[in-house]
Amino acid sequence: MQPDLFLSPNSSLRVALSLDYEFLGFNVGFAPRFFNSNKDDNRKGASDLTDFSFRFFLGKWAQELTYQSSQGFYVANTGDFIPDWNPDSDPFAQFPDLRTIYWGASKAYVLNDRFSLRNIVYNTEWQLKSAGSFVPTFRYGYRRVSGTFDQGKEVENNFEFELLLLIITLGLLMSIGLSHRSFRRV
Repeated sequence: MQPDLFLSPNSSLRVALSLDYEFLGFNVGFAPRFFNSNKDDNRKGASDLTDFSFRFFLGKWAQELTYQSSQGFYVANTGDFIPDWNPDSDPFAQFPDLRTIYWGASKAYVLNDRFSLRNIVYNTEWQLKSAGSFVPTFRYGYRRVSGTFDQGKEVENNFEFELLLLIITLGLLMSIGLSHRSFRRV
């Protein structure tokens, strides 16, 4: 039986900057090279990571738009595939052209007027009195994974749909999801 392949981007530390005002929020994230733990490109290869999100609250509605991009991955369990591999000095197996792009959105509706979703999720509002709420959330997105291999360029497209039925404060989470994949060799 072949072992599973565990791919990881070469970024131990990421930075996220967020700007929130009233009902609007913007977030940008990246993996800066000035951290020492992100400077091991000679062993794990170079990775580029970028995240953007924009969120807004309109009454009881919370919406978020997301873009994420990652390029350059290494095989975290290289030793499972190369018998004489030394984890302290040998380079990891790498996929420098492997790239993932994700475009997504979520919409949530807060049923309890006394519940502050902005307090729980983004800390931009005070919840003075404890109150729970049922918060149905619909998430959807498109993920594209592409890479160049020996056989040429390969592309996988995923369409993701998920309905979350959240009861926040009680810690109960129910989730229903649907995913569609298409794969083609270019």
